[in-house]
Amino acid sequence: MKKILPALFFLSALPLAAQVSPTWGNDVLDINSVRAGVNSNGDLFWNYINPQFQVPADSMTTTIIAGALWIGGLDTMNQLHLAAQTYRQTGNDFFNGPVMNSANYSTANDIAWAHVWKINKSTIDTFLMHFVNPALFPGYTIPASIMNWPGNGDVNQGQAPQLAPFVDMNSDGYYDPNAGDYPCIKGDQSIFFIFNDDRSNHTETGGAKFGIELHGMLYGYKAPGTWLDSVVFVNYRLFNRTANDYNNLDLGSWADFDIGFAGDDYIGCDVARNIYYGYNGDADDGSGPAPTTYTYGANPPAQGVVFLRGPEPSLNDGIDNDHDGQTDEANELCAFNRFIYYNNDFSATGNPATSWDYYKYMSGRWKDSSLVTYGGNGYGGTTPAAFMFPGNTDPAGIGTNYTPQPAWDEYTAGNSPGDRRGLGVSGPFPLPAHKEMCIDFAYVFGRGLNGPLSSVAVMQNNSDSAVAFYNTTTPCLCVPNPLAVHEYHSITPQVYPNPSDGNVTVFWQPQTPGAKLELYDMTGNVVLAMTINHAQTEISMEDLATGIYLLRITDGNKSGTAKIIKE
Repeated sequence: MKKILPALFFLSALPLAAQVSPTWGNDVLDINSVRAGVNSNGDLFWNYINPQFQVPADSMTTTIIAGALWIGGLDTMNQLHLAAQTYRQTGNDFFNGPVMNSANYSTANDIAWAHVWKINKSTIDTFLMHFVNPALFPGYTIPASIMNWPGNGDVNQGQAPQLAPFVDMNSDGYYDPNAGDYPCIKGDQSIFFIFNDDRSNHTETGGAKFGIELHGMLYGYKAPGTWLDSVVFVNYRLFNRTANDYNNLDLGSWADFDIGFAGDDYIGCDVARNIYYGYNGDADDGSGPAPTTYTYGANPPAQGVVFLRGPEPSLNDGIDNDHDGQTDEANELCAFNRFIYYNNDFSATGNPATSWDYYKYMSGRWKDSSLVTYGGNGYGGTTPAAFMFPGNTDPAGIGTNYTPQPAWDEYTAGNSPGDRRGLGVSGPFPLPAHKEMCIDFAYVFGRGLNGPLSSVAVMQNNSDSAVAFYNTTTPCLCVPNPLAVHEYHSITPQVYPNPSDGNVTVFWQPQTPGAKLELYDMTGNVVLAMTINHAQTEISMEDLATGIYLLRITDGNKSGTAKIIKE
């Protein structure tokens, strides 16, 4: 793993973990071709020792080494409040768990909330099937991932009564799996995490606390052979748990891109698509004197961060917050409004050190308060610029006060490739007392066959698909699992022989070309998945352990389930 900063500041990643709050939980999303990790204190894609955004999965080759949220803004007295993380080299701004009464923050609670909650949709499917027809599941035990879902807060400690989203089967407001309640998730697999900026003073940035609680859900879909299989989504819900009103807030997505080898990268943004991204600065990742371990070699990929849903701006603010040519229209949201990168040094364009340094970057200024300017390295020019390195994606000049400019990227600037980290920003927006807000991002991968810029083009196309897909979902709301109770009043597939010690034949006349057959074990894991095209489908169970399995067929608006016993 690379050294994060020069030796005089920190030697390597290994001692870095000692600077992190001593207790945190970590798990890895592993449903598709990406392995993406998350920590209980909100940090993304590393465990303080190793990077955890591997593409392809288990290749040990990564495109991002770390990611985090930045939030900064003013209260009604114009005092700056700011919470941000990079590598936790000087301390912590975000902490495990929900906001609670200050007297109840403790080491014991730090440990209790040093956890993330990972669950597969298939586990919930099996739970629902058991709830509807327990006779099909003799000996079934509710999995820990459902039993331990943090749906309920401890109101005696000042926590909100409801935390993680769940489907409340009896509408009593209390999460109880024994009554049929179950986690409400997104994707085929999700990891839920809760963190806050209220637990202690902010020792990473020195910024004043907000009192914000954040609920995160990292999720993905299993879609082999498609663009969706290499996309990771993350949803955040921000809760202002205080009586304070905040205004002119900005929300930042920070990422340290390492496209394989860290030292030969470029960075850029796509204004029209609401993306910032990293890509390789030469045609062969890790060539030359660079280390060659865990590199992509020829035709290295590009990795994008897409703003799917930004925060809600102030009503009637007179600003075209979403760049659609209109102001103050109904349901307007803040888009990707700024992009900046900074250098791994201590110059005016280098690593932030104070709360105002962080806030200036979020506001489109350098540490010496000068504006980011268009062209070159973004410093010392004459034309203020909201977006660094947009290429030709801003023909209307949105980032330069609607004054079109020539294309500008790291190639045209003549920059030497190096170690890149970037900050995409959305805002400004208010966060009134007790307000909740929803934010969504997608991390989109692309790899072309004709050099780094072809990979950028593939990533952009995949981003278009991700946005279109996201727009078919229900942003900010979990939808009860598609296996609702009414679905079980459906056709039952016929299976012969049953029990069986080998092959079985499933009888089902497909109604749609995409009719899908899945076989689950008793833990909810999918052990077989296939498309069925004929009225009779033979499946092999010879390699499966003895026990009970659940067959599920999804066929358009019809579905069916059957129990299969393997002897």
